[in-house]
Amino acid sequence: MLTRHLPSAAVLIAAALQLGCFPDYFPRRKARDVTDSQIIGRWQLRPASAERFLADPVPAGTKSTAEFSSGGRCSLTNFVDNGDRYSGEGTWELGTESDRGGSPFNVLEIRLSNSSGGRPHIFRFSFSREHKTLILWQYIGDPDSREYTEYERI
Repeated sequence: MLTRHLPSAAVLIAAALQLGCFPDYFPRRKARDVTDSQIIGRWQLRPASAERFLADPVPAGTKSTAEFSSGGRCSLTNFVDNGDRYSGEGTWELGTESDRGGSPFNVLEIRLSNSSGGRPHIFRFSFSREHKTLILWQYIGDPDSREYTEYERI
């Protein structure tokens, strides 16, 4: 009688482990319906992302922000990219990209024109939603580490 219920119990345990213990194991769901009007405005580094950069924190009293204007212009202040900070004027463009042949998702490409070395620095961010709030994010290093730099609109 007990052996008859073992397969069902194994399936339930496996499902519980995947859904409860490993919520960040599966890739983020990337937003596919972002519009320019949702990007325009001021964005700030989320507190959880700021804590990841304590080895090289943003100076006290200074925020890490991006201001996106209509017409594709932007202004970055202490903008974090893989632990480095950038400030200056640049441009932004909303585009789409496909991941392994799937349906296209939105990406934001930011070009900072006055970067060191005389060449523009290019940032590429994806979008996700958390509780209906749009999040601008990119991986920190290896995507398998599931660590992100995240900005939210303020």
